[in-house]
Amino acid sequence: MSIYKFVRNSIVRAGIASLVSMVGSFAIAVTPSKAATIDFSSITWTTVGDATASGGQVNMSTNALNNEDLPLADTVFSVTDTTPAVRAGIVGGLEESLGLTIGNLDNINNDPDTIFGRTAQEGSGVTSAITAAVNDVLEFNWNFTSNDSNFNDFAFIAINGDVNVLATSPSSGTFRTTLAAANPNIAIGVADAGDFSNSSNFSAEPVPEPLTIFGSLASLAFGAVIRKRLRQESAE
Repeated sequence: MSIYKFVRNSIVRAGIASLVSMVGSFAIAVTPSKAATIDFSSITWTTVGDATASGGQVNMSTNALNNEDLPLADTVFSVTDTTPAVRAGIVGGLEESLGLTIGNLDNINNDPDTIFGRTAQEGSGVTSAITAAVNDVLEFNWNFTSNDSNFNDFAFIAINGDVNVLATSPSSGTFRTTLAAANPNIAIGVADAGDFSNSSNFSAEPVPEPLTIFGSLASLAFGAVIRKRLRQESAE
């Protein structure tokens, strides 16, 4: 290799390192401050019924391990395969286990079910007393699936006892709210409405940081292109 090529390649390599560093720094710099956004993955959850909380993700079902989805096995829907969903509307049941009042989950999903007065029958969930300040943001991505075509099972979130429905039919989305009180009690759950048959599942996970992801991908792509260019020039 000539001295000219050696010097040229050395300069290019130094430029690559500098530019990649700049792109990475830019990605970090333009990422919105997370100081006011609660880290969903860091929340410590208490599980109720057929629910799990691991790796920043929560999963739950209405399956009570009672052959509710025949001919399909309970294990198709149960997330634990060992712990059944919890009865609602009773002392020590689903509502009270999630820090709610008995009856809080009745008649909130606005479906046409009338046989049981649109009451929650059973379900599962997670609960936590999170550390947060007023105006902090709670957000997460969620997914709701259901094997129940007779009644509208539903997923919900309760903040300091105020219950809001997230879904009543198979769907997915992002929940985002600004907290009106510090250190609230949060409960996320899924419930059977109208009857005990056929299961529904719900999951929630952190919202990715798109700008950070973009910056990382841009750095990788840029580096790959320049490395290819260097190999071509070295072969000359």
